[in-house]
This record gives sequence, C-alpha cells and structure tokens, in this order.
Amino acid sequence: MKRIRRFGAFFALAATLALSGCALLPEEEVLPEAPVQRTGAQEAFTLDYVQRGDLVRTERYTATYRAVRQEQLCFAVSGVPFDEMYVSEGETVRSGQLLAELDTGTFEEEAASQAAQIETLALEVQRQEENRALAQEKWEIEWSYMDEEAREDAAPLSEVLRPYDRAIEDLQGQIEVARVRQAQTEAYVRERQLRAGISGVVTYARSLEKGALSDETEVVFTISDAGSSLFVLSTKDLENFPEGRTVEVVIGLEKQVYPCTVVGVQAGEDGAEGEVYLKPDDAAAALADGDRGAVTLELDRREDVLYVNASAVKRMDDKRFVYVQDENGLRAMAEVETGFEASGFVEILSGLEEGDAVILK
Repeated sequence: MKRIRRFGAFFALAATLALSGCALLPEEEVLPEAPVQRTGAQEAFTLDYVQRGDLVRTERYTATYRAVRQEQLCFAVSGVPFDEMYVSEGETVRSGQLLAELDTGTFEEEAASQAAQIETLALEVQRQEENRALAQEKWEIEWSYMDEEAREDAAPLSEVLRPYDRAIEDLQGQIEVARVRQAQTEAYVRERQLRAGISGVVTYARSLEKGALSDETEVVFTISDAGSSLFVLSTKDLENFPEGRTVEVVIGLEKQVYPCTVVGVQAGEDGAEGEVYLKPDDAAAALADGDRGAVTLELDRREDVLYVNASAVKRMDDKRFVYVQDENGLRAMAEVETGFEASGFVEILSGLEEGDAVILK
C-alpha cells in the first residue's frame, strides 16, 4: 500500500507540472511591423549609401565622320577585257575625269570616223546653201530686167532652187543617220569607260590586272566628296535630334570636343534606324574620314534629390523595397517609394534618409 501511494504521488506531481507547463515557457517574440523584417543570420554585407544630388538621364550615341556625298562606279558591261586604270586610291579627281576603261576594240576609231564624216557632210550642206543663195540672187537680178513676156517664159524661182533644196535635204538625211550611228558607237565606248560623276577623293580602287574580265556587279571605284563630310550617327531616336540642335562630338582618349549642329535627318524604312547628320561648327577642324566619336545627350534631370544605386532596389508585386542592416547586424527589408531613374540610380521619395546604408549584396 505504501508503494502504491508513492506512485500516486508521482502521478499527481506529473499532472500538476503538465497543467502548469505553459507558464514555464518563454513568451513568444513579437516581430516588428512591415516594412522592416529580419531575415537570415548575421553576415557581412556590401553596403551603399543614400546620397543627395542631381540625377541626369543621358543617352550615348556613336558618330562617324564621313563624306555624305559618295558614288560607287561599276562597269556597265560584263565579260569585256580590262584595259587601263588611270587613277589609284587616295587621288583627287574631278567630275567627268576618265578613271579606267575596258578594251574598246575599234569603237573609238569608228566614232572618230563618224564624227569626221558628219563634219564633211555639214560642210557640204553649207556649200549647197551658199550656192542656193547665189542662184536665188542671180534669178532675182535677171527677173528684175525681164519684161512681162520674158517672165512668162522664164523658170520660176522654186524650180531654180529645187536642185539645191533636194541636195541639202539629202545631205541632212545622211548627217542624221551618221549621228545615230555615232551615238551608238559612243554609247559602246562609254559602257567600257568609267568617269567620275562627282569631284572628290578616290577612297576605294579595285585591284585589276590588264586583261581581266569586267563584272557589272563589282564596284571598281568609290569617290567621296570631302566637301560634304559630316558626322553621321544611326539611331531610331530621331526625335532627339531636331534640325538646328547643337551637340558635341567627343573623340579619342584626349576627349577632343567638336561642337556640331544637326543639319539633317533621314528616317529609316520599316522601323529601321535612321541617320542624323551633324556639321562641325569649325570648318577647318582637323578631321579625317572614318574618325569616330561619342555624342551624349541630356534627356531629363532631377535636381537636389535623394537617390541610391538602382541595384539596391528590389520589387515585390507593385511595391519597392531595399535591404538594410538592423541593429543586430542582420538583413532587414525596408519598403521605399521611388521616382525618377537615371544612369544606374533611383530617386528615393520616402522610406530612407540621406546617409542611410543599404545592402547591395
């Protein structure tokens, strides 16, 4: 009986402890309200700090200095042996200058012969016209001395002049035929020649050996008009370059600055990039074809605002937040309101103060 009583006392004590166990545990920790939450264990962070200043949104473009007015020359016929190249790359040429030609065979001699024939026929027309004028003058003198009876028997002027008129008409017909043949022959010659259409510098000359066959699809020369050289940049943002706007082109490691004015815009087709043409304000600027530079445009700005590195700002649904380090050195989440974004930074409208540290990683 004593043993049973001891077990009964043990069970009574155990029941009492079970009923009072809740009061012996520590109280549940109360977490801070959003937007600050603790996450993870204490660790080392890469920090950045909220700054105050101006935020400027810019866009950078690449511009190339080149001749806007260019022409590429190809032979008009294929399969004809190449004969002679008269200029080389880097030379200055004038409009109409002969640059190269294919084998013209006898076409040039034929054209010269036809020109001589036309000149001979023209001289014969002139001689016939002079003889006609003399015949008319003689008839008019003789007619003035005739009486009525003699005039009735005399040949009329039209009959006297008819042989001359027929001769002149025949000669003019021959000249017309000769000119048509000459034009055809000269066209054959022109097809086998390359002449400059504009004055400028030969910026490309194809290497051709005498006797090589022509190909009408291959460019033989490129001529660039240095007087038309401008900075050209390609972009879809044509609205950023209204005609007359002044911009700066910066070239090289020395950052040489060339003030320029927008003088034209060419839209692209079907949504493709267009071209913007920038004329250097200094006409004597020491620029070479192919020089490349950068154009940086200021598109928008906010002055005297709080901002932080954009990589520190995270998104959750329609809210923005950053990670901060709490008083225990742990990562915590702080909700923020953001505004203007530019150059890798974000404006902070609320949620942080100047100098606050935020966690980048």
